[in-house]
Amino acid sequence: MMRFRCLWVIGCLWFPLMSWAAPAPPAHVAQLSSAQQQWLAQHNELRVGLVLQAPYAQYDRRLQRLSGVNVELMKWLATSLKVELSWRNFPDVEQLEAAVRDGEVDIAPG
Repeated sequence: MMRFRCLWVIGCLWFPLMSWAAPAPPAHVAQLSSAQQQWLAQHNELRVGLVLQAPYAQYDRRLQRLSGVNVELMKWLATSLKVELSWRNFPDVEQLEAAVRDGEVDIAPG
């Protein structure tokens, strides 16, 4: 009985915190001009350039996926804009900047 009460108290404290800790993204998206909307319609996949550096972006080889603040930000943005993402990893900022200049990358967070 004591275990049930402890679990109940923890649950009562946990659920309000969960709604506070993970707010839903806003329902609206930044207003885009018609030219921006047209560009997005033609580019439904954005090439994202990342430098793998924790906590901003890191690759988990075991799970075979990217994670980190910049990765989550880009996923949220892609969902809001209704586009897909193609990830490009670079060993350092200089190579990422060169890729942006050469048009190999559409966006680079951070």
